[in-house]
Amino acid sequence: MTDMFPTWQILLACYGVCYIVMNKVDGALRPVASEMVDCAFCSGVVSGTVVWTLMWLLALSTDYLEDGLIFVGHLGGWGYTGTFLQVCLWGLVSGATCAIVDPVVKFFEESSGAR
Repeated sequence: MTDMFPTWQILLACYGVCYIVMNKVDGALRPVASEMVDCAFCSGVVSGTVVWTLMWLLALSTDYLEDGLIFVGHLGGWGYTGTFLQVCLWGLVSGATCAIVDPVVKFFEESSGAR
């Protein structure tokens, strides 16, 4: 995946999904998962997993996979275990990125009078 897009673009996409989930989803998801929606890390983990899955499907549809299932990093030969590990790691990296970026974005939104 990092060969298709730079890592910063993927993490920016993860934060974009996280921002949408945290700020724009009101109706169906809010009563069921209100604590997850309010937590930047939790929403980031979910958004990282979703973006990773979409990128994997994009790579699958364009025959871009390097070793069959592996295309994030180089865990060649790990098969399904490597793919599962990558999904988990991208979710955690995305969660950490969202937990760092979200307070910065909120600070600039509040200081500019937005929202």
